[in-house]
Amino acid sequence: FCQVDPVLSMAKYYTINKDELLSSGQDKLKDIDLFFRNWSLTFQYTNMYTQIGCTADLIAGLHTQRLTEQGLKNLVCDIKPIIVSVRNYFITAVTANMSGYKASDTCLNRARQFYSTRPFVVPAQRIQSWAFPSAAALTGLRTSQNIPLSHVSDMCLIFPKDPRCITCFENPCYQNMQVSTLGRNFPDFPMNTLNEQFFTMQLAANNLDNIFEATDKYEDSLATPRVELRGIPVYQSADDTYYNVDTNGKHPPPPVLYTVHDTFWLFTPLNGGSCDYDTTHSFDEVIGQVTA
Repeated sequence: FCQVDPVLSMAKYYTINKDELLSSGQDKLKDIDLFFRNWSLTFQYTNMYTQIGCTADLIAGLHTQRLTEQGLKNLVCDIKPIIVSVRNYFITAVTANMSGYKASDTCLNRARQFYSTRPFVVPAQRIQSWAFPSAAALTGLRTSQNIPLSHVSDMCLIFPKDPRCITCFENPCYQNMQVSTLGRNFPDFPMNTLNEQFFTMQLAANNLDNIFEATDKYEDSLATPRVELRGIPVYQSADDTYYNVDTNGKHPPPPVLYTVHDTFWLFTPLNGGSCDYDTTHSFDEVIGQVTA
């Protein structure tokens, strides 16, 4: 959910209905001009989205406020906190990327014949979420927990400000942020979430496959790797908008680490056909099973 910018909305209305407004007289144009010049700062439009199901500021009404004895008025927004919810919805379209799209019939028939007596592998990915045990404090973040990292190809950090946040998250505005595990830092340099590098790393795969190999110490302990997250806020105290969710003393839940694991679907036509979902082997091991 995103509140429409009231200033832009009024400007759009003025542009669309310019001819009608011009014909209605100069007084109406003067009032609109005063609205633009004296827009109240009681509503700070932030261009931010709010997760459906969370609290958002809604413009519930508009009223004028007299500023001077000469009749100068101000337009004031009445703000009301609401919880945006979706009661009914309809799925109107579903799309999927299908392997073999635009392939010729000859190509498809040759593929069918080739795999009619051979097993084949379909690479896939499995995403798991791991909420850290502790949340941010005034001084920043420093939290850790044991997380299995078998065949992890990518990691992504999420900083919800409400437990109901699923797809919409605000920037925590943190610096010197790193994830550490097995004696390594990810990334290699401390990150600032306000830099474009942070967004690039969140959107692109980090190519972490084959780097989480068991060390002698790990094999001896037979323990799940300890993953630590640390960082400090760019803006301190009251200006830390991640820690200070609202003015009523609400603070955010713990951050969440999403790990992406390589998995594979194994199909074989032998013995009437079978399908296995492999989550424990690497690509080389799976291919070795198929081609052995």
